[in-house]
Amino acid sequence: NDNNNWLIYDVDVLGVSIVQTYRSQFGDILANQGFDALLQKLESIAIE
Repeated sequence: NDNNNWLIYDVDVLGVSIVQTYRSQFGDILANQGFDALLQKLESIAIE
């Protein structure tokens, strides 16, 4: 709760955390393709 506004940090559905899922996906891209590829992926998602 921030200034009487609720902020969502993570959602856990049936034991699957969105933050952990993204962390895993980002880690895979970093390990296999590098930082530039991760940044490009994030930018393309933000545009959509």
